[in-house]
Amino acid sequence: SMTDFLTQFDSLPRLFGLSLAQSLALAGVIHVTVGLSGAIVAIRKGKDWKWWIPIGLIAGTPALIAAMKLESESN
Repeated sequence: SMTDFLTQFDSLPRLFGLSLAQSLALAGVIHVTVGLSGAIVAIRKGKDWKWWIPIGLIAGTPALIAAMKLESESN
C-alpha cells in the first residue's frame, strides 16, 4: 500500500539526519534560490525579467547555467 511505500521510503539514509519532508523542503529552497540567482544574472545582462523569473523558478540550476552563458545585451 501507499503507506507502506512511504514508510519504507522514509527509512532511506537521511540527508544530514533530516526527515523526508525536511529534505524535500531544503531541496526546494535550494532549487528556487539557484533559479532566482540565474534570473538575476540574466536580468543584469539585459534580459526580460518577465521571462526569467518564471524560468528560474521552474528550471533551477539549468536556468543559472543558461543565464551565465548568455551574452550581455548591447545598449
